[in-house]
Order: sequence, then C-alpha cells, then structure tokens
Amino acid sequence: MLQMIQHLQQYFERAIEGSGADGVNTMELSGRAKINRLFHERFPYEIVKMEIDEKVLRKEIAFAIRNIHGIRVGLFTPDMAFEAIVKTQIGRLREPSLKCIDLVVQELTNVVRSVTEKM
Repeated sequence: MLQMIQHLQQYFERAIEGSGADGVNTMELSGRAKINRLFHERFPYEIVKMEIDEKVLRKEIAFAIRNIHGIRVGLFTPDMAFEAIVKTQIGRLREPSLKCIDLVVQELTNVVRSVTEKM
C-alpha cells in the first residue's frame, strides 16, 4: 500500500512537471504549464474584465475621508478611511480569485485522474 502511494506521488510529480510516463506532451499544455497559464493569462484577464468606475471610486474615497474626519479638519488621510476603501477593493477581487482557484483545482483533479488511470 505504501509503495502504491509512493508511486502515485512520483507519477503525480512527473505529470505536474510535464515529464509524465508518456513523455512530454507536444500537443497541448498540461500540468504546471496549464496552471501557470491560468495565473498569468486567465486571472489578469478576469481582473481587467472587471468594470471600475474611477469617478465612483474617487467619490467613495472622498466620502470616507470626510466621514472619518467628522467636524475636525485633518492634514493627513486617516488610516481608517484608507482601510475601508482597500477592504472594498480587495472584496471585489474575490470573485475572479475564486474562479481562478476553481480552474486550478479542476486542472489538478484532471492530473490526478490521468495519473491514476495509468497505474
């Protein structure tokens, strides 16, 4: 049983590296190359696809700064205003990130499936 698990681990590593039992695939991307493409091409595409209205963002920043200052007049931007705006912007990245994670999990599942079929 232990040897089977070790063989599975070795085959999985080779498949991820792109040098599986069948040699190097010359017809399509696989393993690490496909995951790399997801992070370097697909994820940036999903982020660029998001619509960001700069006027609305500037308005949100201005309101956050004014609300934090209250009746006082401050010279510097308060940390709380910065944190509030950054949290909302990071929250907008959640959907594209989850989409990318799903694609990576799907690719890893495909690699495991192909490795176990060859055993």
